[in-house]
Amino acid sequence: MPTLFFTSDEHYDHKNVLLHQANRADLFASLEEMQEGLISRHNEVVKRKDIVYHLGDFAFKSPMPFVRQLNGKHILIRGNHDYWYKKAELAANFTSIHDVLKVKWEGIVLWLSHYPHLSWPRDNHGVIHLHGHCHGGLKAPGKSLDVGVDANDFRPLSLEEIIEKAAKLPLPLDRHGMRALETIV
Repeated sequence: MPTLFFTSDEHYDHKNVLLHQANRADLFASLEEMQEGLISRHNEVVKRKDIVYHLGDFAFKSPMPFVRQLNGKHILIRGNHDYWYKKAELAANFTSIHDVLKVKWEGIVLWLSHYPHLSWPRDNHGVIHLHGHCHGGLKAPGKSLDVGVDANDFRPLSLEEIIEKAAKLPLPLDRHGMRALETIV
């Protein structure tokens, strides 16, 4: 059975990300070193038959040279840097492409988006929201987690790690100021 993994904001081929993200510049001396490091860390945890959800900003130019070096089957939730890829190129590299996606897996429900949301469907009933975009710089409400590489040791997180982290987060307040009693996690 495959393991599910979640990641975001790899920014392959994006030289300026080293200027804008100090933690990357501290760890990687060049764009090439960053790309090699991201590929290596990805392949250390992801196996060939695993499923990887990339929650946006995968590559600044073409995803093709990088996807082919990564273990797993890849699903893209588009981010702000992912809209200029050609449709044929996306189809050749990703199993499917979405703007947002609800995933159900063995009783766990996830709401996937590149962007952090203040609320999402059934947020006060335990649905976990995974996002990127903020590079670890924003704490979103409730059971919301930044799965971007900058916030997670530059590697994808497994569903098991997501569940463990989400269990420590409170449910958000509903519109009446109450916390729901029903949870999935």
